[in-house]
Amino acid sequence: MRITFIYFTLFCCFLLAKSQTSFEFTNLANNFTFNTSQTFYNSTLKSNRHTSSISIKNISNTIQTYTIKRTDSFRNTVGPGDFAYAQYCIGPNCYDSTAKVTSFTMSPSSTLVILFELEEASQTGISHIKYQIFNAFKTTESVLFSFKYNDVLSVNENSGFGLSHSNVSPNPSSASPSIDIQSLSRGSIKLKIINTLGAVVVKRTENLHEGKNKIEINTENLPSGIYYLNASQSSRSFTEKFVVLR
Repeated sequence: MRITFIYFTLFCCFLLAKSQTSFEFTNLANNFTFNTSQTFYNSTLKSNRHTSSISIKNISNTIQTYTIKRTDSFRNTVGPGDFAYAQYCIGPNCYDSTAKVTSFTMSPSSTLVILFELEEASQTGISHIKYQIFNAFKTTESVLFSFKYNDVLSVNENSGFGLSHSNVSPNPSSASPSIDIQSLSRGSIKLKIINTLGAVVVKRTENLHEGKNKIEINTENLPSGIYYLNASQSSRSFTEKFVVLR
């Protein structure tokens, strides 16, 4: 009986150790935290970039090395040279379609922001992009992100909603830069400025009118560095990277 109890205890400890992960993810658009595989449904506008911003945190007490692997299951293709273009950015570094696998190291309790971007073709269409993030030394510790653009669910979720934007300009900037946001209707938009550690350093809401809106980004209290402007409205959001120089 005692031997059976010991084996049972060891088995439970094994399952507990196996279930523990060293990372934690947060969707910066809605502050949803998770460490399991997720599917994200998005809609795009023609010739426009859609960006999803997710932070990863090393919640262990040791240095960890992670690997990100991208698979283009399907990309919208209109014609020769006219197709949806996917890339991802880890902290300040971006990786285009030629970089399928990238590794990065994180110290204990550190956080990095990862941007998942899709530059749409001249016409909108369906694209499915997958990103697998796993521990380089413990491959069973893995999370899969599936980004589905313009499929039936994403179109239904965003029916009647339209939002496009320019890049942050000037970039880099020593003063307050701005961004142009084109809206199909009146409403409000939530703006957040996030540093490379994933911390929200500025947060506010702006009212939009139908048509072009010029939004100034107040950076006067921010030190030099790389930042991310996240704008969200309803179930749609975008993120733009910009640099502050003092």
